[in-house]
Amino acid sequence: MLSEYVLELSALSEHHPFIDWINLDTQRAACPKCKVGSLQANPHNERRLDCSRSARCGYRVWLPQHQVPAIIP
Repeated sequence: MLSEYVLELSALSEHHPFIDWINLDTQRAACPKCKVGSLQANPHNERRLDCSRSARCGYRVWLPQHQVPAIIP
């Protein structure tokens, strides 16, 4: 059972992208720049990985054309 706080935070995260959820059941690649965010596949370009804290950190990396992202979005 989830707490009321977690349910409220989950609902707020749909409207506020600055609320970062980390799914601990998936593989996580920490951002090499800020060490706090996670590298995530960009929804508009599958060859680009962005830090989940991109508004604050700004880190992004381009993957070679033949490499498939190993990070789950």
